[in-house]
Amino acid sequence: MRTLKLVAIAVALIFGTALYYHFSSSNVPSGPSTDASAPTTEQTREGTLDVTAALSHGLVPTDSSETLYGTIDVAASEFEGARRPPLNVALVLDRSGSMHGAKITHVKQAARTIVDMLDPRDRLTIVSYGGTASVEIPSRPVESSNRARMKQAIETIEDAGGTNIAAGVRSGVEQLERHSTDETIDRVVLLSDGKPTIGPSSRSAFESLSRNTRRRDDITLTTMGVGLDYNEDLMAAMADTGGGHYYFIDRPAKAVSIFERELRGLTRTVARDASVVINLGEGVELAHLHGYPHRVRDGRVHVSLSDFEGRETKSILLELETNWESRGEHRAVRVALSYEDLTRQEPAHTSLELTSRATSDGKTLEDASHDEVISRVQQIEVAESLDRAMNAYQDGQPQRARQMLQRRRHALEQTNRRHQLENGYVERMLQQLSETEKTIEQTPSTSAEARMMIKKNKARGHRLMRDKSAVESF
Repeated sequence: MRTLKLVAIAVALIFGTALYYHFSSSNVPSGPSTDASAPTTEQTREGTLDVTAALSHGLVPTDSSETLYGTIDVAASEFEGARRPPLNVALVLDRSGSMHGAKITHVKQAARTIVDMLDPRDRLTIVSYGGTASVEIPSRPVESSNRARMKQAIETIEDAGGTNIAAGVRSGVEQLERHSTDETIDRVVLLSDGKPTIGPSSRSAFESLSRNTRRRDDITLTTMGVGLDYNEDLMAAMADTGGGHYYFIDRPAKAVSIFERELRGLTRTVARDASVVINLGEGVELAHLHGYPHRVRDGRVHVSLSDFEGRETKSILLELETNWESRGEHRAVRVALSYEDLTRQEPAHTSLELTSRATSDGKTLEDASHDEVISRVQQIEVAESLDRAMNAYQDGQPQRARQMLQRRRHALEQTNRRHQLENGYVERMLQQLSETEKTIEQTPSTSAEARMMIKKNKARGHRLMRDKSAVESF
């Protein structure tokens, strides 16, 4: 067992829980405004992670159920050259028959690049899978004496057979478990170009597999889909529940840069096992949480954010239902963040709370809105509309898909007129919705162009759901 890590996590959780019941006013930042109707925005930092949270409205009417939105953004500080933890990596590569040609060639090149980027502190195992899984190289330190052997094993991989993704993941996890320590960052990197044809095939089965992987010695799972035939919903769901990243490799030649991006992120890991616990105030219910998988236990909402690399941001959007009968200030949420700070080699925790004011004097929600939170709500709604429209288009319902995009475009335009939204990103999202609508109108959903657009839009939406800064490249 990873004793030291478990002790660190336990200490962090104890502190986080204690903060719920013994919340000190010294831990609550003062907020940026003295206007009683202004929405609250709070920011706090303890260690390498910074938490910023805000509510969409500073005023809500009494004696009625109202929707209130809350944002929670957790951002990591820049990686400043501190001694990085050693990596324990499993490359799980698809060698099924559909990988023939350029796909397998570029994936081999990408795998060789990973060998060159790792150093003797790190361990690497290489697993390939078709109908069954094969451990091409058992986990070994990436020392000079092993590099040539690893590259040779990569070169001998040949494409053949079906696609047994589950067997590949399990073999990679087994290799990592043998060498997992308190200090290592453990990551399975899965690549596939197709849908599972052997073994488990349902989304729920793979979510369970990746969730169990996450719970075993804090092993996280990154998924990479290459080409146009894999199931992007399945691969994205595995990454979400597995605590890693999801990538769409639209061209085989792009595999090298994607592998490099993933490894650079791992080498810049500054925080591990991050989790947010949200305690709802009296008269507040959670209608929906966007961005990350979560669970509700003992009346509190638990969100796992896994590991953070330097300068990485992860964003949560809360949709809350309030029903406050009395006037005055009410606590909407209390947020506690716990994690293992790898730059300080110690557990860390920080917390804050957000309040809003209930009024019966006729003022409406629009009198005190937080435009940045409203902007985030629009981003989430665009991402979800794109995903639903792509599903409808994929299912042979182009007219329904276009109607979804039209409604979202008109709603965004109306919201933009009412609020001071940042025009640059609004214009980009409107343009994306319009271009997608035109492509649906002109292109059969079974064409290569349409299939490429579907995967790109779903990947864009997935990134935007998890990180609000992804809108900059939308």
